[in-house]
Amino acid sequence: MENTILKKKGANFFGFERIDRDGKVHGEPMVIQGNGNLRLTNKGLYFSRWLPKMDLFIPIEKIKKVEIGNSHNGRWILFPMILKVVYEEDGQIKVFGVTVGWKKVALEWKRQMEEDMIID
Repeated sequence: MENTILKKKGANFFGFERIDRDGKVHGEPMVIQGNGNLRLTNKGLYFSRWLPKMDLFIPIEKIKKVEIGNSHNGRWILFPMILKVVYEEDGQIKVFGVTVGWKKVALEWKRQMEEDMIID
C-alpha cells in the first residue's frame, strides 16, 4: 500500500538540470515552469503541474540525493528554497527542482527523503 508522507499544493516547478559524466551541470532553459501538486510517498515523488499539464513520477530507488538551494536551471531566488532531487533516468543523472516553501519546510522534505526513505 502506498502511504503519503508529505504533500504540497502549489509547489513551483523550476525544471530539470542534467549532470554529465564529468559532473558538469546543464540546464534546460526552454522548460515551462509552473505550479502544481507535489507528493512524497513510500514509493517515490509525484509532481503534477497544473498548466500546461505535466505528470512526473520519480521512483524512490532512482533517487540518488536531495539538496536544497537558491538556484536551479539558470534561475536564482532568495526565498523560498528550491528542493533539488537528483535521480537517474534512462542512464542519465537529472535534477528535478521545485519550491516547497521556506527553508524549514524544504529541510523537512529533505530530511524525510534522506532519513525515512534511506537515501544516501
